[in-house]
Amino acid sequence: DSESRRMKTAKAIVDSNPEARFWKGMALSKKKSIKMPQRQFLGESAELNSAIHERLIKEVTAILDYK
Repeated sequence: DSESRRMKTAKAIVDSNPEARFWKGMALSKKKSIKMPQRQFLGESAELNSAIHERLIKEVTAILDYK
């Protein structure tokens, strides 16, 4: 049936993909806690604010100039 076909396909993907095997192993591990590295956060900065402001002005001007 289609469900067993999907399961075989999913198993083939996991078996052929090392990253998929890693995450499957992590999901099925018996560990009580897993140490994950901290994700970087894109905080506020003058450079980012300037880029956002320039893009915003460009987009709004393009919308207002549309005829």
